[in-house]
Amino acid sequence: AALGDQQAIAQIGEALERGEIALSHHFIAALGRSQRAELIPYLKRGEDSAEDELKLPFAAARLDLGDSSAQATFHAAFNDPNPEVALDALDHLIPIEAEEVNQLLKRAQTTSDAEIKWYALLASVARHQAGPDKLITALNEENWEVRLWATRFSGALLADPSSSRRET
Repeated sequence: AALGDQQAIAQIGEALERGEIALSHHFIAALGRSQRAELIPYLKRGEDSAEDELKLPFAAARLDLGDSSAQATFHAAFNDPNPEVALDALDHLIPIEAEEVNQLLKRAQTTSDAEIKWYALLASVARHQAGPDKLITALNEENWEVRLWATRFSGALLADPSSSRRET
């Protein structure tokens, strides 16, 4: 499928739709990085029928393949009353290099939850979309998680802007 074999892409897509593949967010992310836009409709249908914890990975893969309609899933996550849902959404967005991600990070910074704001802002710094002075401010925050994120994203600023809260 990665080489463009349409029959293989169709078989993977149909298996995604039927839930026949043991899915993990890593596998779904790999589909997003495959540059096979033919997978978008399958990923959309898979997202529609997926368990809640797999909806964000499906949407992230679609976004990575160029499907800007996937942004709606992230907007919904940012509005979820549980802040962990929004933080999880950000974790799925950070590795994606699409311009839409920068817009979504800005959108996340408008939420009322301080941790979500900080996480999105620090991810923006690592992507060179916000000033590095924000890292200094974050390192002086009372919240230890914000300080931890500032440390991780300062390293990402120098090395890998796709770093997130997830352990690799």
